[in-house]
Amino acid sequence: MDSKVEGKKRTKNAASQNNSNVLIINSNDSLYRDKDEVSSASLGEKVFSYVNDGDMDGLIAFFEDCNKKSQTTLLLQTLLTLSYPNTERLYDFEPQYQNEAEELLGPSVSHLNAIQIACIMEDEEMSLAILEFVSKATLEMNAKKVLYEFMGSTWGNGNTLLHLASFLCMADLVRRLLELGANVNRKNERKYKPVDCTNDYNVMDIFLTVTEIKETNIIL
Repeated sequence: MDSKVEGKKRTKNAASQNNSNVLIINSNDSLYRDKDEVSSASLGEKVFSYVNDGDMDGLIAFFEDCNKKSQTTLLLQTLLTLSYPNTERLYDFEPQYQNEAEELLGPSVSHLNAIQIACIMEDEEMSLAILEFVSKATLEMNAKKVLYEFMGSTWGNGNTLLHLASFLCMADLVRRLLELGANVNRKNERKYKPVDCTNDYNVMDIFLTVTEIKETNIIL
């Protein structure tokens, strides 16, 4: 299937530029308040850098390092709350799909978090890696509500990650989101549910199959 995302990636140092429109780092928020204390901004800068560079190995190693240093809770907070404004539309859809995207998802591509950026960059593997990290961490913390909040984080015109994965026909990501309990009924500002945003029959079938299995398990 043709790509729906334009090949625009931020330059390697884009996240660290001192620009009010760029990312998450406030001028008053030092990357390290002291040698032992790590800020959410510093973790966020690293995550966005790995995502932007497509560095899967680096991201996985970073997650493992955060676990070893007992920074998992702070990293979860970072993944949940930090976003890139994208007011300059550095991340965008291919021109031939922009009309379709605007119709189904709305005209805005603003306020993208790390997993949404990985998704819009068509890096399904990295999107899944971030999702699995959050899923495992919240399970160990018995904080499933945080997982639901993460999956339900909105970008642009009220879209969730599931809307985006569906639109981009990312079957594996859609399946995993549904297995984890992502909201299939949430409508964006265009009044479309995630399943309404795909033209891929395989993805449509996943919505139907996974939903039916979950409903059957509830009945049983």
